[in-house]
Parts: sequence; C-alpha cells; structure tokens
Amino acid sequence: MTRARSCYLNVLPGGWCPYCNLELRAYEREIDRIRAQGATVIAISPETPDFAERTANKNELSFPVLSEVDLYVSRQFDSVFDLPDYLIEIYKASGLDVAKHNGNEDWQLPKPATFIIDTNGVIRFAEVPSDYTKRVDPEHILQNLEQNKSMKIDLNGLASLYLLGEVRPFEVSLYFVSRSTRLSHS
Repeated sequence: MTRARSCYLNVLPGGWCPYCNLELRAYEREIDRIRAQGATVIAISPETPDFAERTANKNELSFPVLSEVDLYVSRQFDSVFDLPDYLIEIYKASGLDVAKHNGNEDWQLPKPATFIIDTNGVIRFAEVPSDYTKRVDPEHILQNLEQNKSMKIDLNGLASLYLLGEVRPFEVSLYFVSRSTRLSHS
C-alpha cells in the first residue's frame, strides 16, 4: 500500500514549455528530500499520454507526468485559460502545435500551479502565479512539507472510498491518478 503524508501536485501547461521543464528538473533534483518528507509527487499536463510520457522521459523524472486531456482537475481549481488568438498564431508560426500535443482543438491550457494536498483533500499550500515564468522553489515546498508532517494520505485506499461513494471530487481525481496515467472524472 502506498502511504504518504501529503501529495505534492504540479500542474503544467506542457513539455513544450521551457519553464515547465526547468521546474520539473528542479523538483527531480530534490526528489529524495521530498520523499523523505513523506510526499508523493505528481505532475499533470494537458498533453496526450504519449506527449506526457515524452515529457517525463526527456526530463529523466522518477515521478509521473500524467495526462489530463480534458483538464478536469485544472477546472476544479479554476485555473484553465483560453490562449488568445495572437498567441495561437505565434505558436503555429513557430511550429508548436499545442492542439496536437493536447489531443484537441480547444487551445486551452492550465495555469502553472503548485499544490500540497493532505489526506482529507484539503489544500495545505497553493500557488498559481499570474506570471507563467515564476515557479515555486523546491525549498519552499520542502518547508511546507515539514510544517505538515502529521498529514497522511493513502492513495490506494481511495479506491475503496470511491467505490463506496464516500469521496469528494478531488479525491476521485486522485483515485484515478493512482490507477492510470490519464486523469478522468467518469
């Protein structure tokens, strides 16, 4: 059974984003210290499972980058935005096909976000910067994990609660995170 005191959740626009890759690598460098605090690390991207796996592989991550094509979890955090037309044209002109990466024509992305969530689905730390180039330093996450040492989260146990109908929407999402590489709300 997988037990952790908390879940560190990182939401990123995609592996095509250089700031996202730098952030993922920074957390990978600190992964042993994060896990020593009892945290489970999960990254979520709106990319298709194939592109999410490429992101994890190219950054040599020991934690998963999960696919959230429908942006269900990001919508729960009210952190989805539509790319403006001028930016879509810039991306297309540069050869970046966000629609292909994300498996749809929505041209929507999650705002980069960082969360620490406890066993009750309570968000103990959240940062959703308005400037996508600003990311949370791993040291700050480690300090927050230290402050919340008493939290316990049992990712596998959520399966039983889900089947009994005793979980909240975010916990259902965590259940799917622990069971597949694609987030879903079905």
